[in-house]
Amino acid sequence: MKPTPFPQLLHAFFHDWLVQQRNVSHHTVLSYRDSWRLFLRFVAARTTKSVAKLGLTDLTAVEVLAFLQHTEQERKASIGTRNCRLAALRSFFRFVGSREPLALAHWGFAHTHQTST
Repeated sequence: MKPTPFPQLLHAFFHDWLVQQRNVSHHTVLSYRDSWRLFLRFVAARTTKSVAKLGLTDLTAVEVLAFLQHTEQERKASIGTRNCRLAALRSFFRFVGSREPLALAHWGFAHTHQTST
């Protein structure tokens, strides 16, 4: 079985998972959207790829940690904002893990923080 492309997973995360399955508030969706927009732009700049060319393999634990550090130090965001960004990213990685378990292999941090269901 061929893995689901990253854009389809991101779309499913926002539309199927957050809105339809989890029924999160509109503000949460906007916050997660903003977090992902910033994260993807950050990774694109570091990898010298366009956002449209990014794939799951570009979204590593190293990139997440660098993004969180950038959020705090360069963007001067509060710890609360940093943690909200982390929550948005972790939520997506958990979602992907439930749909594409093999994708978690290169995200060592993601599966170690999953909660049991």
